[in-house]
Amino acid sequence: FINEGLEVEKIGDYEKRPVILSWWDYGYYLRTESNATVLVDNATMNSTQIGTVGAMLMLDGPQATILMYKYGVTHVLIHSAAGVIGMGSDLGKAQWPIRISEGYTPQFGVKEADYFDPAFGYYGAFWDSVLYQLSGYKSPTDNVFGGAATAPFYPEVEQYTILTGVLDNRPAKLDWGTGHDYFHEVFRSTGLDASNPRVYPILRLYEVNYPDNIEALASSISLTDGFVTD
Repeated sequence: FINEGLEVEKIGDYEKRPVILSWWDYGYYLRTESNATVLVDNATMNSTQIGTVGAMLMLDGPQATILMYKYGVTHVLIHSAAGVIGMGSDLGKAQWPIRISEGYTPQFGVKEADYFDPAFGYYGAFWDSVLYQLSGYKSPTDNVFGGAATAPFYPEVEQYTILTGVLDNRPAKLDWGTGHDYFHEVFRSTGLDASNPRVYPILRLYEVNYPDNIEALASSISLTDGFVTD
């Protein structure tokens, strides 16, 4: 399925493979079953590399894409699991990208206290994260995560409305208020409801749309020191 959304660029006698960002769980499958390069997979032992991937998923789009550019990322794969509990969605795993990034790549500024509260679940910076936005969930202002709930917040199986729903809808925010869309959806799986294909997808693949000044922006971040403010 993944190759439907990927294009391999031919450079002379060589192929330039797409570089897919995903959480490590899917890395081995992507590497062996597609024409893509991955940043981490199930055998990655470098905690700093995993923490960097965690930062890319948990930062907002403008910051995350600067870091992605440093690694040549062309696509992002999100396992949204149609918002259903017990299907191993990235939403359910999100505490781990947060914690590993905070523990091993603190220079990128991801701190669990800004994203997650054990008493209330995800909040604050989490709503602006690449992972949440590309999952296709509605804005939290729709109160779909409102009220008391066991953290993290999961929808019930029948609550498909937690997703953006219809095929023509896109995730709530792909420009993060800048006017530039940082990601473009190129593939979504058929999903849970066969009578409404691609309305409640399990997997979503996005192409990264870097801004024209990305090279200049990339100079604002150091892989060892984080974002440079001066």
